[in-house]
Amino acid sequence: QLTANGNINVAAISPDGTMFAYTTEGSEMSGIWVAGVNGSQTIGILPPTATTFLGMTYSPDGSHIYYVARDENNQQGALFRIPSMGGLAERLLTNISRPVTFSPDGKQVAFVRKIGQQTTLVAANVEGKIVEREVASRPANLGFNENGAAWSPNGKKIAVGGKFEENGEIFVLLVDAESGNVEKFDDQGWTWVRR
Repeated sequence: QLTANGNINVAAISPDGTMFAYTTEGSEMSGIWVAGVNGSQTIGILPPTATTFLGMTYSPDGSHIYYVARDENNQQGALFRIPSMGGLAERLLTNISRPVTFSPDGKQVAFVRKIGQQTTLVAANVEGKIVEREVASRPANLGFNENGAAWSPNGKKIAVGGKFEENGEIFVLLVDAESGNVEKFDDQGWTWVRR
């Protein structure tokens, strides 16, 4: 047990396994805290504000925390980056409401975006000028679910939950990161798939 607070909402563990970051829920104010898994002191790195946190991911090198949040100025959600031990938060992307996954080199993130009747797996670089590209798109009723994806260690595939028939089970889908070709990982169906 890492915390004594029963109101944890979103959490992430650093790549080296020594630190964890989390947010709380249950009030109109929420911030980000980090602590060591060995029980070291908890540090607040983002002061509590009227924010709803929707996802959190450490960068592969552990230097930053990327979080998705919704607030008065970002009602459709936005992706922010903050140094993992505190500092200024920087907004990177808008119209994003789910956690991101990193490419193995740490230079890109991928996430699912729903617009109208389409769900789209999007990749975006996070260094220099931010540029987005559609990897694959599907009708919402057969689309990718929005609970996060996972980029494969070799960088070639992005795994994400999705359906092949309306009102059917959710499968783990593998999307080719370059061509956007979609295939089932296997024939096991699930009620829910996350990250």
